[in-house]
Amino acid sequence: MWGRGKGFWYPQSRLASQIKMKTITHTPVWLTVLLGIVLLLRIPSFFEPFAYGDETIYLTLGEGIRQGATLYQKVYDNKPPLLYLLAAVAGNVFWFKAALAFWNVATIILFWKLASALFPNKERFQKASTVIFALLTTLPLLEGNIVNAEILMIGPIIAAFVILFTKKLDFKNIFLSGTLFGLATLFKVPAAFDLPVIVVYWLITAGLKKDDLKITLRRSLYLSLGFLAPIGLTLVWFFLAGALGDYVRAAFLQNIGYLSSWRPGDVAKPFIERNLPLLIRALVVAVGAVILFLKRKVLTPKFIFFTLWLLFGLFATGTRLL
Repeated sequence: MWGRGKGFWYPQSRLASQIKMKTITHTPVWLTVLLGIVLLLRIPSFFEPFAYGDETIYLTLGEGIRQGATLYQKVYDNKPPLLYLLAAVAGNVFWFKAALAFWNVATIILFWKLASALFPNKERFQKASTVIFALLTTLPLLEGNIVNAEILMIGPIIAAFVILFTKKLDFKNIFLSGTLFGLATLFKVPAAFDLPVIVVYWLITAGLKKDDLKITLRRSLYLSLGFLAPIGLTLVWFFLAGALGDYVRAAFLQNIGYLSSWRPGDVAKPFIERNLPLLIRALVVAVGAVILFLKRKVLTPKFIFFTLWLLFGLFATGTRLL
């Protein structure tokens, strides 16, 4: 049976014992201090010269957009459009970096809300995980000071999970979560693989009984509609601009190779050989999901969720970790 109400749902017998949601109505002092430190650490990057070539590309395409050039037709790169639109709004490196700084602050707040929802009685863990996340997304060690799609797409993804885990799972909230996944994908295509995390999680924790399966399928439909909404709007816009084919090829089709390999030498190889890393990772995800389903009665829902998130995250990274 399903647990009704807000956020995480579980088999009814475990609903009360697994998690106790609480409404977050204020920002604690320690988080305010942390956000202040993050902003201070980012200020020097506002005035640094260009040190990362991709930022120059983003701002160049952004300038082209400002001058009326059609993206992917008159000015070209192989990422979805939101990053270039942000560059167009920013106009120069100072405001580009400033936008990243405040975006990152909002993302850190969302991460804290997610940690608070998932671990409501573990304040030390909430603090430690939020501090670690803030440092990893801010310091140059992992390119946290660079305006890149990987940093920007994290915010909408976390916001989607916050809604799904803390709000009533009705059409409005599920659709909004799907829209956030779609917006994240419009920063970078691999973000799309965070959406099936929640769908597979629903399937595993609810089981495959007819009534529960109907609920899962209905919620998955709402989520998918929300996901497709912002992407569909961009398809309509580029169709009206006469650049639909260019957009689909550049922003989506060319990114399929990102998931299998980003090594230029692999392009000429046979399909199976070229995509073998992708197929292996897909098999790992499938086997992992089956194991989680078979062991679901002895695993906590949170463990199932985090394991799925890790599996799909590793799948979406492509061979960039190799």
